Amino acid sequence: MAFDGKGEDALIVRPNLDVQVRRLLPGAVPFIRALGRGRSLLQACELATQQAGGFALQANLAGLMTSGAIVAIGPKGTTGHPRE
Repeated sequence: MAFDGKGEDALIVRPNLDVQVRRLLPGAVPFIRALGRGRSLLQACELATQQAGGFALQANLAGLMTSGAIVAIGPKGTTGHPRE
């Protein structure tokens, strides 16, 4: 096995207590960090696009939603969490 020296980003989630490791797409890390810091979806997308060429909003959102990392999207000032 050859090592090309390039790392990959991964997301660890635990849906239903089942630990899963998922490979993240380009731009996912700055996108997730921006959302976690309360940035809007547009701001997070712009940041991810600046930091990673080839950032695909639809693919990244789909991956985060199917993994269970994002469970809701709400207006600014709310978490959108279903238990709120």
